[in-house]
Amino acid sequence: MRTNITEKKRSTNVYLNAGLLEEAKALDLNVSAISNQALEVAVRERKRERWIEENRAGIGALNSFVEEAGLFSDDENFGVI
Repeated sequence: MRTNITEKKRSTNVYLNAGLLEEAKALDLNVSAISNQALEVAVRERKRERWIEENRAGIGALNSFVEEAGLFSDDENFGVI
């Protein structure tokens, strides 16, 4: 994860469940750090989903090629890795 003390931080308003926030404070949890980590995970997952969607056609084409022709490493001339 990118959580790093030297990265620039910016203040923002976030609306959280009041009861849950009080419990977190009572347990000495760092709400900012936890929120930052959760946001990093959400951003990474959304980027992954978008990449898969943007590259779906290419992935399908490669899979079709492998189904039809096999892998280069399966060829007797190249040997199996």
